[in-house]
Amino acid sequence: MNTPKNTKLSVNKDGYGLPVFVVSMPASDRRDHIVRDFATHGVAFKFFDAVVGRDLTSDEKSKVYDNTWVQKAWHKELTNAEIGCALSHKHIYQKMVDENICEVLIFEDDVELSADVPMFIENRHSLVPKDADICFIGGRDHQFLKLQKRLKWFFLRKTPFKRWRKCYIGKAYRLAACTYAYYITLSGAKKCLAKQSPKVIYGADGVTGDMLFTGHTAYTLIPPIVKERKVPSTIEGIDGVDYSVYVTSPLVIVNIYVRMLIVEFSYIKALFIKFGYGAYIQK
Repeated sequence: MNTPKNTKLSVNKDGYGLPVFVVSMPASDRRDHIVRDFATHGVAFKFFDAVVGRDLTSDEKSKVYDNTWVQKAWHKELTNAEIGCALSHKHIYQKMVDENICEVLIFEDDVELSADVPMFIENRHSLVPKDADICFIGGRDHQFLKLQKRLKWFFLRKTPFKRWRKCYIGKAYRLAACTYAYYITLSGAKKCLAKQSPKVIYGADGVTGDMLFTGHTAYTLIPPIVKERKVPSTIEGIDGVDYSVYVTSPLVIVNIYVRMLIVEFSYIKALFIKFGYGAYIQK
């Protein structure tokens, strides 16, 4: 354990602890902040050594990463840092499957906790819907979900937004790229692992946040109860590559928005069926 002696493990009402992993590079100077922050909030954890992507040799990279598939599907190449990040999360999923761990809370080492995190841990079984594979407790997509909540009568959400303290928990239906703080079940780990096996073909946040691709069910807290610290990224630019080129590539943007439109079309279809026009779209 990498926590001070006075750090206590937050447990749920049944008395079972929730494994908490913080993905971090072995020699990262961010670890000191993590130890202090988690101790302050009484959350016990273990550091999970991240794969340092920039240290991968060409041979090692070819064994764990399918560049041909990635180029064909996403029209871009993952950077070494992205591959390392994806492998780090993949290794946690593999650990869950190998050791039959039913649930895990995963953080990256650039987070800042709030007082709500220990309460989430204690109340997770009553808070997180039973069909959830993943629940994001930190993320960048909550503004869209706020709009979703206001327009839920239009979007016909199958699961209503659930109130918890000052937060709402809602189902994530679109791309929600975020891996710095999330709760994942064994079923979610198996689904994510299946898409990254035998080789990595997607970034870590793509696997957890692209429900169409992975086929998992995800929820998110609005607003998030974990913040992302403003520290230099260990992914963007670490390989000497302009990461923004990938984000703004026309082919990548088209790929993302077409996938989002597929999801939104399903809601429009449901709307037609609800008001008795199902026969027109079933033809």
